Amino acid sequence: MKKFLWTITIVLSLLMLVFLIGAGMFAVKWYSTTQEKSVPEVTETVFPKDKIVIGERIPCTFKVKTSWSLMPVSAALSLTEGLQEGKSPEITPGKWMWGTRIWNVTVYVQPFRDGKYAEIPVRILCEGGPDGKAEASAVIPAFNVEQAEISNMKKLEIADKVSGKNAEENKNWIWYVSGAGILLLILVLWLILRHKKLKTTPQEPVWIIAINRIGDLRKTLHERKITPENAIIRLTDVVRHYLEKQFSLRAERQTTPEFLETLRKDNGPLDVEQRRFLREFLSSADMVKFARLSADETLFENAAERAESLIRNTIQDPEQKENRS
Repeated sequence: MKKFLWTITIVLSLLMLVFLIGAGMFAVKWYSTTQEKSVPEVTETVFPKDKIVIGERIPCTFKVKTSWSLMPVSAALSLTEGLQEGKSPEITPGKWMWGTRIWNVTVYVQPFRDGKYAEIPVRILCEGGPDGKAEASAVIPAFNVEQAEISNMKKLEIADKVSGKNAEENKNWIWYVSGAGILLLILVLWLILRHKKLKTTPQEPVWIIAINRIGDLRKTLHERKITPENAIIRLTDVVRHYLEKQFSLRAERQTTPEFLETLRKDNGPLDVEQRRFLREFLSSADMVKFARLSADETLFENAAERAESLIRNTIQDPEQKENRS
């Protein structure tokens, strides 16, 4: 479980590092765009030229490329006779690029007489940058207007509603990304703090835990709260658990012979005398546990003393060996 949490912490930390580096680069680039003068540019004009009728509200969308620090705020049309502005200009964010981005600026004209109309100049005002404002020039292409039909007007109103809904959805994506970034930051910080707390919490060595458990067993037996037979069985559990942790064994479900064979194969963590004692000790405990062999306090005390000696003689850390009692 600790390895799993540690792996998650490392992965999330790396993701957070990448996120912070990206955020830092973004901040530096954003600052540079606020200091460098930039001129907005109309890169594309989208305008329906065919079958325009009287009374139709005609959209014309300009794709305006600006630096990060500039943002279109309004658009002014130079209308000629026979035309009126059909709707207030709409400005929606488009594609992000490194240092620049695309804005969709849509203006609407509405003819109230038929005939041919010349190009219509449009001034797109942007705010931001070192000068505080900038301007881009655009043109609505020339077009012809025919007599109006009621069915066409209804279709246009439906298209306007769909367009407005899509523009609103386009504005929401940045909030989703920001929220995900904040949640990721909170999760990474929580994991780091939790890992730091676990790391700083002093953990008792396994040999001290085992010695204390043997002492508790001895006290419980003297107080007659447990029988000698059960005390010996629990003593073997303490010794097995200690050896499993001390030598990183995975032997929870092994029988006594299998457990002894595991210790023998692991490059001899126990010497001959220790293995002999362990074999006799575990075999005697099996007799008590499975064959119902009787035991007394003296038998337990002898086994407990030898178990404590085995634990102290198998401490691997030199500093712990100096501090053991």
